Amino acid sequence: MGNLQTGINLGKYFIEVVQVNKTLTGYQLINQGKMDLTDIPEQELSGIQRSGYLKRFLEENRIEPLNVVTALPDNKVILRYFTIPMLPAKERESAIRFEAQKYIPFKLDEVASSLFTLPDKERKELRVVFVATKKDVLQEHLLILKEANIEPLAIETPAWALMRLLHALGLLSKKDLTALVYVEKNEAVITLCDQEIPYLVRDFSLTPSLETVNLNAYDHLLREIQLSLDYHYKHFPGLNIGKIILVGGNGLEEWAGNLFRDLKIPTLVANPGLIFGRKIGLTPGISIAVGLALRGFLVQDKRISLWEEKVVAPKPEKPREEEKAVLRRIFVGGTILGLAVMFFVQSTLSRQVKIIRDNLTQVKKVRERIGKEFAHKDKAELNNLHQEWRKRNNVFLNLLGKRLYLTGYLSEIPRLLPAGVWLENMFVESKFDDLLGSKSLKIIMEGKVFAGKQNKSESDLLNEFMMNIKNSPLLAQDFRKIELGFMEKGMEREFPVTRFRIICAK
Repeated sequence: MGNLQTGINLGKYFIEVVQVNKTLTGYQLINQGKMDLTDIPEQELSGIQRSGYLKRFLEENRIEPLNVVTALPDNKVILRYFTIPMLPAKERESAIRFEAQKYIPFKLDEVASSLFTLPDKERKELRVVFVATKKDVLQEHLLILKEANIEPLAIETPAWALMRLLHALGLLSKKDLTALVYVEKNEAVITLCDQEIPYLVRDFSLTPSLETVNLNAYDHLLREIQLSLDYHYKHFPGLNIGKIILVGGNGLEEWAGNLFRDLKIPTLVANPGLIFGRKIGLTPGISIAVGLALRGFLVQDKRISLWEEKVVAPKPEKPREEEKAVLRRIFVGGTILGLAVMFFVQSTLSRQVKIIRDNLTQVKKVRERIGKEFAHKDKAELNNLHQEWRKRNNVFLNLLGKRLYLTGYLSEIPRLLPAGVWLENMFVESKFDDLLGSKSLKIIMEGKVFAGKQNKSESDLLNEFMMNIKNSPLLAQDFRKIELGFMEKGMEREFPVTRFRIICAK
């Protein structure tokens, strides 16, 4: 699986892991899991101790952390959006660093940062998204991953991962901005963004404080969203908020209805599982991990990262005299070989051209002879010759009709196999009725089903395979009878499997 990526979110209350494989037809969910850290004492989750829980979680769920993309918490990251004049490329870096220093409460040499720019040709400006975190925070995160034997491809932010997920679901608007609200336990993060740029990211608590002791969790959420919208319209009056999207655990539907009532802005709850298909059961609250695992799979994906795996290219060495002599011999030998190949190709083509010319000459002679032979025949004789030719042609077409073509079936059936279903044997029976001029075809498939950690049983997977066959335009056209020959449970290498036989007949 060359396109497999692992998203790991080390949250305050949960560890979330998702593995996604990019296919020609979409995205395939390979693994998923979530570990609740709520009941674990806080002192056991500080610093490097968190890596032990991550390592144990991966081992217990048999997840191999391949191509890992992870994220720092939003409250550990500073994200700022600003614009600068359209400057020459040589002056941009210093201008961006100067402008970013206004928003970063640390010296720039104390932070790890990442940015990307988008030119605004109409306003002759450069739109800049700048992300930064303190280097010691980043190093602690890398140490946690290292102790769990993980070397990440990239480290980004949860807000960026959620933007990517909603972009893949087609929920981000091209015209208006979206207020993306992520809720986890008693905390929330709001991101005001379009399809490419996060204009504002704020994290806040949903628990009462001295000032808000009489407010419940929803009232806190409403208050913070309203504050964020007020701040946005003050600084970006021309950018309208078109909708609010809630992401997180269960029970957000009631809040969505209340927000629409109180703010008069269309509000919905995102379902991340739809990216893998309507029948896929996704563990609630692992949206950030899904967005991390999708990194780089979208064409529009802005690969901002606070850390990326470095690949150091070896320095080229100067060739020694012996190597120069070898290179000269290779060059001379290659030149001689190339000339020999050219001579061989030329002589071969000359022989083929001569053969074609001789054939054309022979065809001309035959055409002249046939023309003289049939020139003096009357209509009746020509009609008899035509009928004889039709009989011979019908015999030839009959022979062609008895041939069996399986290429289409053999390429279609593997595409219909759900994850966890394997074919071991395939038998084909074909009969041709000379009287009726028709042929009957039967395909018998035998294999095994292993559900593993999927939220489906072996019988559900087998039923899904049969439904895929029945819904296939190619197979449904040629096979009207699709039935289960047998299904029996067994063990293979200490794992429960189900053996089956499916019969497809006309």
